[in-house]
Amino acid sequence: MAYIFNTWGLFSGWYDRSEEEIEEEIAREQETAEKKMWEDRMYQDMMADEIKKYKEENKKYVLYTIGYEKKNIDEYMQLLKSNNINMLCDVRKNPWSYKTDFIKSKLKTHCENNNIEYVHLDRLGIASELRKNLKTKEDYNKLFQDYQSNFIVGHFYEHISFINNSIHRGKTIALTCFEKDHEFCHRHCITNHIEDKEGFTIKNL
Repeated sequence: MAYIFNTWGLFSGWYDRSEEEIEEEIAREQETAEKKMWEDRMYQDMMADEIKKYKEENKKYVLYTIGYEKKNIDEYMQLLKSNNINMLCDVRKNPWSYKTDFIKSKLKTHCENNNIEYVHLDRLGIASELRKNLKTKEDYNKLFQDYQSNFIVGHFYEHISFINNSIHRGKTIALTCFEKDHEFCHRHCITNHIEDKEGFTIKNL
């Protein structure tokens, strides 16, 4: 952090001050700047310790993710129930599927029949046109880099805050999308972001 001396106050009166007085004034300004830098470092260290402590305490919370690729609805629901999931957050932009049990309305019904709350967080999804022609790992990485840059946008923040707050209120949450391998799905971007900010333990089913 840079500090600028109050040079106007110094120089405006220098013409009628002795060299010794000027040196004393400069020394006082330097001492003040050094003290401020020390106080800022202490504050930053204190905040870093508080953040570290907060994240350590949050490791007891688990955020799950699950893809329905190569799963039928019975296998899928059994995984949710066996891990005590009580809230399923669907992060697909368009919750439609050729596997009809995973269309939004039907998936919501399956969840309700198993005492699991279903929430569609559409603003965390990626538009289908952006997911076309993804062939290489580099293609996916570019998509995910662009996607993560949007986390500072208000509606992304709101949905991510909803997930965080729900976990703190006692919900056991799974984020869901299509891909079996979470590294090829944007849900890993969401969990990486939350893990970094909150310290939650992440498990992929």
